[in-house]
Amino acid sequence: MIKLVIFDADNTLYSLNSKISYSAVYSYLSKITNKPVKEIERIHKTLINEVRDSTDPALRDYVYTFNKLAKSLNADVSGSELYQVMKDKLPESTTPLSEILHLLKLLKEKNIKVGICTNTFRDMLEIKLNQSVPGWEELIDFIITPTETNSMKPSKKFYEMAIKKAGVRPEESVAIGDSWENDLEPAKDLGIKTILVSKEKEGTPDFWITDVSGLEKLITGLVS
Repeated sequence: MIKLVIFDADNTLYSLNSKISYSAVYSYLSKITNKPVKEIERIHKTLINEVRDSTDPALRDYVYTFNKLAKSLNADVSGSELYQVMKDKLPESTTPLSEILHLLKLLKEKNIKVGICTNTFRDMLEIKLNQSVPGWEELIDFIITPTETNSMKPSKKFYEMAIKKAGVRPEESVAIGDSWENDLEPAKDLGIKTILVSKEKEGTPDFWITDVSGLEKLITGLVS
């Protein structure tokens, strides 16, 4: 019987269109530098690719890359300022999923522990949750971010910490995410059941569904 459900955040607990918040940053920089938005976007993507595979949270921090972007453009603006521009657009970038809210309430009623393991840093995550999951503080038992693990996904640290916090065994847990490599493979390696929510199947999850509409029936069967 499942006693712990672990969710990824972005595009699992809610739908995220990151282009909206990134576009706001590029437009902001374009006004400052008079450079085309597409050129700024190209430079930024190059900087992101330089650290994409790093598991060091300091290198994957938005402020770090935004500082490098501003320096590349000779823009008189800090990475922190650009980060704030991005955060201001997050509510507009985040779309609630009604099926998820209903599922979280159901899990609460059944006294099933719920955790989040995510690469999203806490300040950004809370903005997204406030937008998409009303009352999330009462529905989610704990949140594990790169700040707690000192690592980025893919990493078993997130799930080791999750089962320890919940006081359950790996086989009493299920992890849900939209990426096999980042969200599920490390969990499955620990003996945690896995559910991939994605249009296309990848890896070897225990269960695969194409969208969150099938999640409640699947989870209900696991926790009953």
